[in-house]
Amino acid sequence: MDTKLHESPVKSRLKPKNVVLEERSGTIEHAFELDGQVAICIRASKAGSETPMRFGLRVVKTDNDPSSLEKGSGTDLDGHLSHMELEMKRIQIGMKRILAEADFAKDRDSAFHKQTQDMHAATIFWPIVQMCVLLMTGFTQASHIVRFFQSRRII
Repeated sequence: MDTKLHESPVKSRLKPKNVVLEERSGTIEHAFELDGQVAICIRASKAGSETPMRFGLRVVKTDNDPSSLEKGSGTDLDGHLSHMELEMKRIQIGMKRILAEADFAKDRDSAFHKQTQDMHAATIFWPIVQMCVLLMTGFTQASHIVRFFQSRRII
């Protein structure tokens, strides 16, 4: 099944990001428009069975929501918030992440449901075709047997 037919307009305009690292170590930053699964492909032209290369990945999720970047919040808190306010901010950020994960799971579930419906439609169609072929084969065989017996004057 072609998955491009079921993509949203936003997903269809997303392009892969290609970055060439000239140094032996480096950092790549990429901001994603959507939550979801990410495929990371690393290619090294000098790597091979004789000269293997090792790569390390560190993925950091940052919260760049404008409502959470108000004065006195964020990563550089300067002590003006009480312990209770800090806990409330932590809980709010956690709830935003939980809701984003729930939305992502909902989208995956709807795609799986669509795939299941398509498979169900296919399982209804093919048995009907198989029964038609079986009936036609049975009718043809029966007519051949009747003609054989009639030609030999057995019946």
